[in-house]
Amino acid sequence: GVYKARGIVRAMTSVGERGLCCCVEAPGGMVLDVVDVVNMFLVSTIDLGGQQPIYAQYPSGAKSYSPALQSCSSTAYLLSNTSLKKVQITPWSSRVDKLIEQGEWLSGLSLCLSHYENAVKSSRSG
Repeated sequence: GVYKARGIVRAMTSVGERGLCCCVEAPGGMVLDVVDVVNMFLVSTIDLGGQQPIYAQYPSGAKSYSPALQSCSSTAYLLSNTSLKKVQITPWSSRVDKLIEQGEWLSGLSLCLSHYENAVKSSRSG
């Protein structure tokens, strides 16, 4: 598979063993993309709702968003102008188990199918 950001990637950090969290300046505003780096597919996009990540500005006018996005183990943290966002990476099988426990077995089945389709796509392209 191939991950293509929908805008300019301003910062990124590895999360866990197979995750990458990217802060992307998309046409509609800033978003966080969570990418599975083994299969190279987009797992989730989180809209920041108009919030701007903090940044360092240099005398030249260039901005660095790297200080805003940091990770520790399987969690990424994004510091914005008004809040701290936390993105935790969990294995897809754990998410399926949780959905089933909550009685949302159709959502769990949908997640399984989505994971399977992405795994098949990545095995064909790589």
